Amino acid sequence: MKGRRLYWSEAIMLMTVVAPLALAEGVWWYWAATVLSVVCGWLTTVRRDRPLIGPAAGRVFVVAAFCFLLIEYEWVTSVPAVMALSHFMILVCICKLVQRRTFRDDAQVLVLSMLLLVVAAIVSGNLLFPAVLAVYLTVGLEALIRFHLAVEAARVGQGNRELHPSAADGGAEAPGRWARAGVSLLTGLVSVAVGAAIFILCPRVGAGMFGRFEAADGGHAVSGFVNTLNFHTIGPIKESDRPVMRVKIESEGGPDLPADTPLLFRGAVLDQYLYRLPLSKGGWGWARADRGDSHWEEVTLRVPDALDHGVLLLPEYDPTYARPALIQRYYLEPGRQLNLFTCYPPVEIGSRDLKRVRKRVYDQVLRVDKESGKLVSYTVSSPLGRPPALVEALAEERAAHGPAAEVRALQPDPPLPREAEIRDLIHEWTGRVGPLDEPKSRLEFSRRIQDRLRSGEFTYTLNPPPVPHQAEPIGEFLLSRRRGHCEYFASAMAVMCQLSGIPARVVSGYRAGDYNPIGEFYVVREKHAHSWVEVFITGMDWVTFDPTPARTAGQAGAGRWLMGLSRYLDYLQFLWVNLVVSYDADLRREVFQKFEAWLARPARNQPTVLGAVTAFVRELFGGRLKLTLAERLVYWVFSLLVVALVVLIGYVVVLAWRQVSGFLRLRLGRSATKGHGPEVEFYHRFCRRLAAFGLRRRADQTPAEFAEELAGRHPMLDQGPELVWAYYEVAFGGRRLSPARQLRIEAFLQRLRRSERQAGGESTG
Repeated sequence: MKGRRLYWSEAIMLMTVVAPLALAEGVWWYWAATVLSVVCGWLTTVRRDRPLIGPAAGRVFVVAAFCFLLIEYEWVTSVPAVMALSHFMILVCICKLVQRRTFRDDAQVLVLSMLLLVVAAIVSGNLLFPAVLAVYLTVGLEALIRFHLAVEAARVGQGNRELHPSAADGGAEAPGRWARAGVSLLTGLVSVAVGAAIFILCPRVGAGMFGRFEAADGGHAVSGFVNTLNFHTIGPIKESDRPVMRVKIESEGGPDLPADTPLLFRGAVLDQYLYRLPLSKGGWGWARADRGDSHWEEVTLRVPDALDHGVLLLPEYDPTYARPALIQRYYLEPGRQLNLFTCYPPVEIGSRDLKRVRKRVYDQVLRVDKESGKLVSYTVSSPLGRPPALVEALAEERAAHGPAAEVRALQPDPPLPREAEIRDLIHEWTGRVGPLDEPKSRLEFSRRIQDRLRSGEFTYTLNPPPVPHQAEPIGEFLLSRRRGHCEYFASAMAVMCQLSGIPARVVSGYRAGDYNPIGEFYVVREKHAHSWVEVFITGMDWVTFDPTPARTAGQAGAGRWLMGLSRYLDYLQFLWVNLVVSYDADLRREVFQKFEAWLARPARNQPTVLGAVTAFVRELFGGRLKLTLAERLVYWVFSLLVVALVVLIGYVVVLAWRQVSGFLRLRLGRSATKGHGPEVEFYHRFCRRLAAFGLRRRADQTPAEFAEELAGRHPMLDQGPELVWAYYEVAFGGRRLSPARQLRIEAFLQRLRRSERQAGGESTG
């Protein structure tokens, strides 16, 4: 029974700690294998004592797992080293569960599960982790206690069997149901206290080193953001519900923004439609035109102020005179993303997590230099509309960076095979709109192209027909197939504008996702990845157009209660990520400094510690400061906590001193017995008599408890407790035994000696 409880404790710990790893990695094979091994181990090893694999097979399995670790570490670049190591540890634990386990195997499973918990703390930023931590600490601490008791019981039992083969093993008696519940409750409370202390004193340095483990851009089949676009390597797209970021939107200097306002968060700009030789990811696609590095600017950030004002990205533009503005607070999930998402154009930016960003002047794209291992939050301000001052500031900034940042009317390279047919289609759709170098005509031209693509002539689908290897995809889409996803629609409009001499570009990013009215934020998921078009209109700068048809509604049949529950869970996830996962050393230092400054107000700049304490105590009763009831209550709570902490420390010190002094007395008493303490020789004669009978004290028993147990089991040892207490008085109390007690103890020992001789034992006294 004891082995079964320990097995299930280890199994629960392992299944629980593997779950956040599987969620962070997006691969559930290892968790499923763990659950399967738990079931198999229970049915074969624990219940029937018929292990699935033997010791030799187990060693082969571990060696194979190590070879797999080397393969993942050296050749599988999509798997980070920390996850490759976690895979190895999971496989080793699986092997231990399905074979006959020794105490060494149990210890290995416990240690490996602890290491897996550390890895989960690093890579997981999901709300599942605190629940896993609570379960793990509660079950794990109980498993450690149970494992320690089992080891000690086995050690004592082995010692007793060596002394006397017929003696009982002396194993620890299994605690009752209420005792086990008490242990679980106590360990849970201790875990909460320890977890709170760790949270305050040791904030995370990088929770969630990576997000989704995805393949390279080429050939991806999961929806998501891309930096380049190749039509010949994109197959059917499968939508992913994985969250990418959460965005809170506010309007400053104007009316509140309706929740259904279409919002586009741009991340990459692609302006050159070209054909690459099919040596590596070849074919038709979009990329950034080569403009060198002269149009990049490095911006040093700072924490936004109370009004969300950060660092100005356009030095020649004063955003205070152009309102309303769109304030965007981004909470970007951990991942491998270097692009920062913004609405166009970003005018101000501030961040607590980022120190600097790089801005490409030509397209106002923001990037960071390295990947972040934790959640990144930043605030961006963008004007609503195109005020003339903004358009002028953007033009002046591009002119200051020379030809690399100027607006160009690029053409597909090389010319399209069906270009003449596409030009005829353009003329058919737009008719006579006037000279395209005039802003009004260019705007009308772009709107007609957009409206025609959004009409019923074209079909939106995530599973477009495959593009033949020799075919040009946009010509096929416009003239023949007329089925595709947003990349086809955006590319078609951009190509048609470029063929007409109008500067246009494809923008890749995300559209506003699911709005959560509880937290008033948007949940942007991988499935919300989107592509649209920006067309340059003189006097209006780059204007956004979205030629993709409106998508049909998703599952409308989901129950309201399920949708509401999902929103609450996502709101809790948002709070967890924002308040816990992103709680780093800088934020902790800032919180501590603010609290320290607020708490030190009653000290009145006292030069000494005694003066500060006196002033603080006087404030508790005097009330010199004008404080609210809540503030004064905080002072009282803090004072009571300090007093409780001092009392607790004093209590621990007293207990420690008692333990140390008792240990020293015991050691001194034993040494005195061996050489200079004949007054306690009677106790050691008693111990030798017991050893001759094959009786030995367990490690978790005191001499008095052992004597009481023997007196209850063996009538001839009924005077054992009196002898032990006499030993306590002499060895630790410094007392002398009366002659009457000495005579009783001597008679008791002589009786034991006679019993030993009668049983045929050897006397050592």
